[in-house]
Amino acid sequence: MIVRVLLILVGLVVALALIAAGTVLSWMRTPHGVLDPGAALVVHTMPGGEEPDFSPENRVEMDAWVGTFMPAAVESVAVRDAAYPSEVGEQPLRVYTPEGDAPFPLVVWIHGGGFFMGGDLPI
Repeated sequence: MIVRVLLILVGLVVALALIAAGTVLSWMRTPHGVLDPGAALVVHTMPGGEEPDFSPENRVEMDAWVGTFMPAAVESVAVRDAAYPSEVGEQPLRVYTPEGDAPFPLVVWIHGGGFFMGGDLPI
């Protein structure tokens, strides 16, 4: 009797795993090619579901959604917003400085966040 119950449970777990895998695989297929499974999961959990609204009006909602994945900023790091000149006008720049005596190493990180959302999140 116990063996039969265990076999049924194993069968249910396998069936659920196959359904989940099929769902993710279907999310990965797009008209433009195949998405990475992690990217497919992100796109399909965005506000708006399979067809998220990337309009400027929806940016606040998207930024809030991205913010749910971000850890709190480290308080021992000073944050200063600045700008640098470019051919198309000033571009924003954020400088993070740790506690302690300078000089510090320099890390340059350019991340567009899809160049749409997550614009003002602590990194």
